[in-house]
Amino acid sequence: MNKILKRTLIITGVIVGLLVLAFVGMALKLKSEMSEFTPMETGHIVDNIFVVKDDFTNVFIVQDDTQYIVIDCANNPATVEEQMKSLGINPNDVVAVLLTHTDGDHVGALGLFDNAKLYMSKEEEKMINGEKSKFLWFGNSLPRTDYILLEDREVVQIGNLKIEGILVPGHTSGMMAYLINDKYLFTGDILSLKDGKIAPIPAFFDMDNAQAIASREIIRHIPTAEYIFTAHWGFTDNYQVAIDAAHNSQNSLDWAGTYTGVIPCADCEGISVSLTLHPDETYLLSYSYLGKGNSFPIMISGKFSWNEAGSTIFLNDAKGFPPYYIVGENRLIQLDMEGNPITGALADKYVLEKNIECSLPE
Repeated sequence: MNKILKRTLIITGVIVGLLVLAFVGMALKLKSEMSEFTPMETGHIVDNIFVVKDDFTNVFIVQDDTQYIVIDCANNPATVEEQMKSLGINPNDVVAVLLTHTDGDHVGALGLFDNAKLYMSKEEEKMINGEKSKFLWFGNSLPRTDYILLEDREVVQIGNLKIEGILVPGHTSGMMAYLINDKYLFTGDILSLKDGKIAPIPAFFDMDNAQAIASREIIRHIPTAEYIFTAHWGFTDNYQVAIDAAHNSQNSLDWAGTYTGVIPCADCEGISVSLTLHPDETYLLSYSYLGKGNSFPIMISGKFSWNEAGSTIFLNDAKGFPPYYIVGENRLIQLDMEGNPITGALADKYVLEKNIECSLPE
């Protein structure tokens, strides 16, 4: 019995030690990545839009006559309240709060706005009801339950402000950007801005990097947008320059190679896919249906082309197989037959990973 107890204690100690090391490592990584944040200082930005800085996060405030709406709530209620008062804005005059997502650094000062209506995406509710979590079993939480859930592309009118919610999952399962009056785009944590251009955030922070890549492609196709406001990386007043593809997958990634994976299938166990992209922009596609007896691979070859942004390829003559793929770092993300991001519970399964060890024939 003593030997069993001793062995149990040793195993428990090892497990606890490994967990402690893991948490310490994550804390150090978190601190390192956060040191790269570049939030704006408190003040007036443009037109009727103001910003409050709380540590490493920005709160955006949009004025509509004598009332205001707030996008995200940062960390510290006392700091946010003090900074708002320095702008001459009373938290009691806020009539609506729009949450891009429910991570702690975006909901900390929510208690300042108890009288305001609270909006977030329908998908984001999964982050607070236990259906989804970023790390193990640690989910997000809110101090309120009277929130209003928005569908993708749903529009609400608050005073003179037209607000469109745009689902951009990846950072969290229900991340939502907000387009106000068809002009001002608030993107939360789905992207950063580097030298005035859209860039990824550190993958460490994303719940699903493949979804985040697809969501940034959505952000690039909002034709009326003029401004982009991010939670940690400032803003730009030139949307067109921000989405310009000076540095893109086509010219910045080592995309040539073979990508493989098993994607969902409606009436079989899955579709085994192998897609090879050659430097001369030709491809070889092979796929087979798993669990269907004698299902021989279907082989297709042809040319592929890039979209204008240099982020997505189209397989010419794919003969009914999905032809659109977002090209990411060592992965391809399959889009639907019209070239739109795939949504739903299985969205993260439509990914082909690059075979790093596979070399292309000369």
